[in-house]
Amino acid sequence: MMRKALFVFIACSFLHGHGVVYSVGEGRAVVLKVSYDDGSPMDFAEVRVFAPGDTLEYAMGSTDARGFFAFCPSKKGEWKVMVSDGMGHGINRTFEVGENLTVDFVGNGAEPLWRRILFGASLIWAISLTLYFRLERRRRRNAHT
Repeated sequence: MMRKALFVFIACSFLHGHGVVYSVGEGRAVVLKVSYDDGSPMDFAEVRVFAPGDTLEYAMGSTDARGFFAFCPSKKGEWKVMVSDGMGHGINRTFEVGENLTVDFVGNGAEPLWRRILFGASLIWAISLTLYFRLERRRRRNAHT
């Protein structure tokens, strides 16, 4: 009995599950870094990438804890990226991949400060006008009664 147990133990020590092989290489990857206006990363946000002319996702996944997501484009053309944190924040942008499968545009996708200030002021102005006209309408009704 002891010999059988020893044989099984020795035989099992030579058996093992399949291994994992990986490689790290240089290539042309598109790296997205997505963050909120305050600079904090949009961590674990859902990312969907669409190749030119395709309706099915080319790649999908989520950003890492630092807001990064990477993929390698397979053809030139206009690529679409959609990122959503599931709470109403996100982006829906397109960018051009050139002949050598590199991104022609590299930069920041944030809105300029002057545009955000202008939008905020316009919003406040529109709300103020709406309230003014409603109050004025109410005053006229009360004056006629």
